[in-house]
Amino acid sequence: MQLTPMSSSLWFRKNWRQTPGLNEAELFEGTASSMRKVFKWVSSKKDEEEMMKDVYTFPNLISDKLASQVPPVVLVTGEFDFLRYATREARDIYKRNGKLAHYIEFGGSTHTSYEDYKMPHSEVWFNDFTRLCDYWL
Repeated sequence: MQLTPMSSSLWFRKNWRQTPGLNEAELFEGTASSMRKVFKWVSSKKDEEEMMKDVYTFPNLISDKLASQVPPVVLVTGEFDFLRYATREARDIYKRNGKLAHYIEFGGSTHTSYEDYKMPHSEVWFNDFTRLCDYWL
């Protein structure tokens, strides 16, 4: 289950802003430079060109052959920005390969807002997530 889906190499792609269907928040580039730094810390690849092709750094680069062999995938996101695009990208990969078991986009949320326990939707999010885990795991 992907929750905060930093699974896409979209921040490194030169043309990602031209992707059809992105909303204003998804097009936001303000964190692109910080995201590049984060991925340089976590990737074993030091060269950016190599990192952009690394499926271990960016799981959304998975081949259709490998994607068709994974267990059923559940994708959940409460993101509203470019991270939602990463989840949709993963959704399309696993759906195309017959492995998408469940896909949920929580509306009205912001980046990891479910962690703010004072917010009314936090309890709803955790209850729903518990139900998903009980069902799929």
